[in-house]
Amino acid sequence: MGVYTEYIDQIKIFPAGGSLLHLEVRNAWLSVERLKPMPQLTSLTLEFIRLDDENLAKMNQCFPSLQVLNLVGVGGLKQPEIRLSQLKVCHWTVSNFPCSLAIHAPHLTELKLQCVEPQILLLETPLLSHLDLKIRKPGLILNPEKIQNLKFIRLESFCVYSLAHVLQNKSVERMELDVPQPIEIENSFTIINLVCAFPNIHDLALGPGAWVKLENSFVNEWIDQRLEWWCLRKLMVRLPLDYDFAFLCFMLSLCVPFSEVILLIHGDVPIAVKNHVISRCKSNFPKIIWKWGMWRVT
Repeated sequence: MGVYTEYIDQIKIFPAGGSLLHLEVRNAWLSVERLKPMPQLTSLTLEFIRLDDENLAKMNQCFPSLQVLNLVGVGGLKQPEIRLSQLKVCHWTVSNFPCSLAIHAPHLTELKLQCVEPQILLLETPLLSHLDLKIRKPGLILNPEKIQNLKFIRLESFCVYSLAHVLQNKSVERMELDVPQPIEIENSFTIINLVCAFPNIHDLALGPGAWVKLENSFVNEWIDQRLEWWCLRKLMVRLPLDYDFAFLCFMLSLCVPFSEVILLIHGDVPIAVKNHVISRCKSNFPKIIWKWGMWRVT
């Protein structure tokens, strides 16, 4: 309760129409009952907050000029809707399990959203160019077809097939993809699915979970003209501990000459095996610009 009182006192020293531009609040339980508007506030960060504004209606009303919004671990939300006409950057880590999430932000260009299993996710964000979405299992995603300027997308989900199908976009050029552990069985997710959903990607990063999903659906005899659409200029892979070298060669064959490939080998792989893999890759693909490294589960 002391934190709550301190916060209210802090807000009160800035009258309506004041010049406060940036505000950060952490580790508190907040009521918005007596919150006064701050029309000039452009940046708001709330971290690990219990907020008595279950739909975010009061936040939308009091901070209409927000351009940067960070909501990290904000509890007390039931059906939250962000409605901010000037918002450009949003980082939202949803800590509870609301049945729906909505973002109405016509000027939003960058969104990092982490949630669990919302039944409905509504995105009214036509200018979005950078999307980082971590979602356990997506429900219904509304209006993804209206996002026409997407250039970068990062997806982490158990259901990458469903997400890729819903969010398919010809404007995407850079992509990061991963599947959390343990990897669950869903509809087969193949390179063809990825190419059809995002045909103009030239920069691709695959985590170990995504690699396993793609490798499990790989057929060595595939000859598909749709793969000719892909001309990867950069590929970054965190290889799992066990992997198929034939699939690695297949992925490398999608890279154009003098493309950059960053290959991170699992730290538990013996040195001799690592050196053998490096030697084979260099020998089979001499025109690739190679970068090597290791990774471990932390």
